Amino acid sequence: MLEGWFLWFILFWVIMMVVLLSIGGFFMFRKFLKRLPKEDGRSELDWQDYYIENSRHLWSDENKQFLNELVSPVPELFRDAAKAKIAGKIGELALKE
Repeated sequence: MLEGWFLWFILFWVIMMVVLLSIGGFFMFRKFLKRLPKEDGRSELDWQDYYIENSRHLWSDENKQFLNELVSPVPELFRDAAKAKIAGKIGELALKE
């Protein structure tokens, strides 16, 4: 039987693995839900790309630099996703104007 520190090490490792897999699964599931088509046939990410592409001509160099400043505190790994999300929302608002 397992006894002493090795038992606690195994229990800690099992709990740690369950927690880490749960966190990773949560974020993967969120991304999956964003990719699912809605009632109009397009997903959230499709609309985001649509707004970015259709508002690209409205972005000046100054605006692009401001967007880069805006996402600079975001870690490098997530910076592109944050930039796309912000640019998509700004593009949506600009096209609705």
